[in-house]
Amino acid sequence: MLARRNCLQDLPAGHHAGLMLDKYLRSASEKDAATRLHDAAVLAVAQTSEAYALAFARWQTAYGACYPTGQTRRAIITTQDRLAIGLGNASPFEVGLTLDHTYGLPFLPGSALKGLAAAHASQAWGVNEARWKEKTGEYHRFVFGDTAQAGCIDFFDAWIRPESVNGTTLVPDVTTPHHSAYYSANDQDQIPAADWDSPVPVSFLTVNKGVKFELVLGCDLLAESPAERDTICGWLKLVSELLCEALKHRGLGGKTSSGYGMVELKY
Repeated sequence: MLARRNCLQDLPAGHHAGLMLDKYLRSASEKDAATRLHDAAVLAVAQTSEAYALAFARWQTAYGACYPTGQTRRAIITTQDRLAIGLGNASPFEVGLTLDHTYGLPFLPGSALKGLAAAHASQAWGVNEARWKEKTGEYHRFVFGDTAQAGCIDFFDAWIRPESVNGTTLVPDVTTPHHSAYYSANDQDQIPAADWDSPVPVSFLTVNKGVKFELVLGCDLLAESPAERDTICGWLKLVSELLCEALKHRGLGGKTSSGYGMVELKY
């Protein structure tokens, strides 16, 4: 493993930000190690644009062929501020980032989008309409599914648009907890926070403001008549509005209470 790291250390640049973050670090104790690693990942994203554009076009064709005509909805999600998604992922420097395994680019997991929409449906729409309540509501179960059946709406991973793949896609950021001993101790050994506690800067990567992602929702129910197709399209439109509202009011990813994760969704 040490020999591999030595070889990677001499590379002038990489083309896969995920590999750079996982394998490029030689020693976490080196001065400015986090800064150098994050800078390498930022540059790696810019090197991926040409190959990724071809993959993105293939993806667009593939999802269109999976569903009957008219039973998908496409949207563009644009970050209005920095996006911190996957902070809990494994990382050499405590704070992670969700990157695509194949191309090393940020994406929005379909599971995260579905979970956000499901929570908003139950907690916001379910207040006035019991059928949107989780576990007991028939609308909620029909759209999102439960342990007994799958939901009728498919939430794809949102891929980053090719025009947003460049040297400014990722941005290094820093959080500075002042009372790490207080937050890390258990209830029995909790240490009171004090004014003389030393700040401990923690570097992490975020998705920059203005980055665009393409989202696809689909419904594979079979429509045997024009009326049934209209019903399916109506459900797709309704879920689209639900997700748009959830993203507007709740944000996506981590640190939303600090302004991160605010996005705009347009169909």
